[in-house]
Amino acid sequence: MIRERPTAWTFDLDGRTTSMSLVSIVRNGGPIFATPDTVDELIASFEVSETTPEGVTALLDMSRKLLAASVIHYEFAAVAIEKSLQAVELAVRIRLDAGKNATFVQLIKRVKVEAGFADDDVDALDTGRILRNRVFAHPTGVVAFPLVMCVDGIRTSHKLVGVLFPSADSADRVRQ
Repeated sequence: MIRERPTAWTFDLDGRTTSMSLVSIVRNGGPIFATPDTVDELIASFEVSETTPEGVTALLDMSRKLLAASVIHYEFAAVAIEKSLQAVELAVRIRLDAGKNATFVQLIKRVKVEAGFADDDVDALDTGRILRNRVFAHPTGVVAFPLVMCVDGIRTSHKLVGVLFPSADSADRVRQ
């Protein structure tokens, strides 16, 4: 679903963004170039459960808005990943009722047992932790990634938060 924008785009789109595909060409058989409409359509596919805590939801929302804004400024896509990684860490802390003194490494070790994470999800959490530590925690300059990497990272963040805080519908399906 493409959303209406409150104002028309009255500025130039960033050619760096609009020249890149949002998804892996191998996976889809062709590029889907980043335009305001295609980014909005992609963002609409990122689900956030009604059980997701407010602070996590706010970070994921900001991540989606930054990804949408990357069509006018390419570097916003990397900032969008950073916000989505922050959302995942906050979600893990809330789900495990962990304070701010627990390291993310400690939480990742706990999440498999206490939250029932699959090995692939634990690996994705750890990859996000490594990315956060190497790129965002101690910046040395502006960060830029290929757009497809940004989209995959943000999609994965939404998925992981969904595992931590499933919707009531998905929780009912699991019980049945």
